[in-house]
Amino acid sequence: MKESSIWKKLNQLQKVNKRWHLTRIESLTIQGIPDVHCLINGQSFWLELKSKKGKNLGLSNYQINWHIKHILSGGKVFILVPCTLEQGFEILKIRVPRTEVNGCSRFVPPLQGGSLPDSESLPDSESLPNSESLPYIHISQNKNIEELIRIILK
Repeated sequence: MKESSIWKKLNQLQKVNKRWHLTRIESLTIQGIPDVHCLINGQSFWLELKSKKGKNLGLSNYQINWHIKHILSGGKVFILVPCTLEQGFEILKIRVPRTEVNGCSRFVPPLQGGSLPDSESLPDSESLPNSESLPYIHISQNKNIEELIRIILK
């Protein structure tokens, strides 16, 4: 399934749910920004649409960096991918790597170096770890996208 097909399904949902405002973002100037900004019943979050799972869920360094910075700033961002459950979908979220230092949980940058680089300074995808080492959280899967969105909103 193409990302454009996933967007069509989301767009149909917003037409019948009057308190849903979804905006598809096509940006060549902001590398890494997710595909869809969602404002549903007063709750704001982003969705990255992926047509299939691949290395690092098909996310570039720019996208991973954007997700992590957004999460660390208190924002919500999720990845929506098709799954085999009756041609349904799965919601995933990047888990920000953390480690214990002197009894305190502390952010550990996913790329080598002492700090998280700006998106502009990242190379694109070649230096990323393989998909097993990119930590992400499976949130839910369902054949109904609307139900998955309601799970995010809880």
